[in-house]
Amino acid sequence: MGWSQVDIDRVGDLTAHLAVSGHVQGVGFRRWFARAAGALGVTGWVRNEDSGDVTALLSGDPLRVTLLVRMATAGPSKADVMQVVARPTESSPTSSFEVLDG
Repeated sequence: MGWSQVDIDRVGDLTAHLAVSGHVQGVGFRRWFARAAGALGVTGWVRNEDSGDVTALLSGDPLRVTLLVRMATAGPSKADVMQVVARPTESSPTSSFEVLDG
């Protein structure tokens, strides 16, 4: 037995916290990531951390959120992504996608 549209609709949105490490600051990662999120219809935010990581909160269709997480493993051309860690979270989703100062 396969998934029906009713089953898929019942799943709802996925909200996840993402941490990206490597050479990901000063290379346009946040701007690139926000454009990708917008194109996929994923909401949330992305920001730089003092540690040198980039973190994000993502919310939306589970397949689209998963695709965005996979895209983060490559990043923009000037980035050198070493690790991406994504965890589901109970944080409240936002209605748009923002690049936060950090």
